[in-house]
Amino acid sequence: MIDQANQRFFYMSYFKDTTVNIVGNNKLRSPQIEAYIKIQDYFEQNPQGEALVVLPTGTGKSGLISIAPYGTSNGRVLIITPGLVTKESISKTQESLKDNFWINFDVIFGSNNLPVVCEFTPDITDEHLASSNIIYSNIQRVISQSENCLKNRVPHDFFDMVIIDESHHSAASSWEAILGYFNTAKKLHVTGTPFRGDGLPIPGEKIHETSLSEVMRDKFVKYIKKETVNAHHLYFITPEFPDERLTVEQV
Repeated sequence: MIDQANQRFFYMSYFKDTTVNIVGNNKLRSPQIEAYIKIQDYFEQNPQGEALVVLPTGTGKSGLISIAPYGTSNGRVLIITPGLVTKESISKTQESLKDNFWINFDVIFGSNNLPVVCEFTPDITDEHLASSNIIYSNIQRVISQSENCLKNRVPHDFFDMVIIDESHHSAASSWEAILGYFNTAKKLHVTGTPFRGDGLPIPGEKIHETSLSEVMRDKFVKYIKKETVNAHHLYFITPEFPDERLTVEQV
């Protein structure tokens, strides 16, 4: 495990010291800026709080996640995704030079001012983790039975801010275990789906919600078609039992 006491470098103040162009940036969408301002205000009053932001799909959630730490976080940031698809969205937004959100949307001027971003993998070195500003990973690599999962590699105060993408999944026990371990960090939930199929509440104090009607009015989202599908016979299959149909209870 990384010894946090020996890993306090100058870059820890990166998100507070870096000049960014966010409020008043014409390339950003108004829901992103509005949510960003509320995130800053909330964590200024609640340094270890847990906030929830709801933005409809297509409004720019990955972009909001990318700007949220600036002026807010005092140290490293962990971004957790529920699966591979959302993880790849974060990777494309933050790591690709061609599609880099901060550069393309004039949030940061000059590649020299970009944060050090890395994806957590079991074989990443402690030095690489310690020298990163942003670490992102899907939930399976953050907490698992493996000794090399992120939770077992870093101390509980390693991150100053934890951002949970698609946080309607975060009521699950695995998410709760992660948030409990990094209990001193600022916690930000971001989702486009402010409800769960099992009826459980989404964690966090809702500080901002942009309605679907608002983003349709502003033409951020269009061509929406509503279709209701009723599954009368629901079953599951797994790689372990490809020829067996499993019920919800069995799963």
